[in-house]
Amino acid sequence: MSDEDSTGSTAITNHFATVFWLLSGMASSSSGTSAEANTVALIKWNWNKNRKVMMQIKSLGHAVLKVRNLERSVQFYRDQLGMKEVARIQNMMVFFSLGANHHDLGLLQVGESAQLPAQRSVGLYHLAFKVGDSLDELRACKQHLEQQGIPILGSSDHHVSQSLYIQDPDGIEIELYVDADPAIWRANPAALATVKPLRL
Repeated sequence: MSDEDSTGSTAITNHFATVFWLLSGMASSSSGTSAEANTVALIKWNWNKNRKVMMQIKSLGHAVLKVRNLERSVQFYRDQLGMKEVARIQNMMVFFSLGANHHDLGLLQVGESAQLPAQRSVGLYHLAFKVGDSLDELRACKQHLEQQGIPILGSSDHHVSQSLYIQDPDGIEIELYVDADPAIWRANPAALATVKPLRL
């Protein structure tokens, strides 16, 4: 195995080991199976360095957010934003579907002492959810947020879309947007690099 292959295999192993470590705290020790053994079973990898794989990303499948308090975040995403809860892993993870996929968003509880990343650190900037295709739908969204007591941090006209910005209970920025006529960005893909004030 080349150094490149070895590095890739190690990265995959570390990824699954981290996921298992985050979830292993909820597993009962009565099963008699060690965390190490479960991790090894989870990350079995059949590595063939001679196989060339032509890969193409088809779509963005889902996002998983780390949150301090699961039930507080569930109340926000399910009860206030209207997402459908479809599955749970005990009291540590919750999954939501927007209808077309088995799940679109996951939440992982990490505890009240968890800190937000520093503003200038790498990582997620914001997560965007489409709420419609017209300004009337965005106005209705704005009215709903105000009725729910959710502060609106800002609004923007991106030419190809129009957006409202809020934060979830942990301070993670959420964009709620409507799409404009798709002919705009099909004719000029660079049109999306537009940020102008939006008044509803």
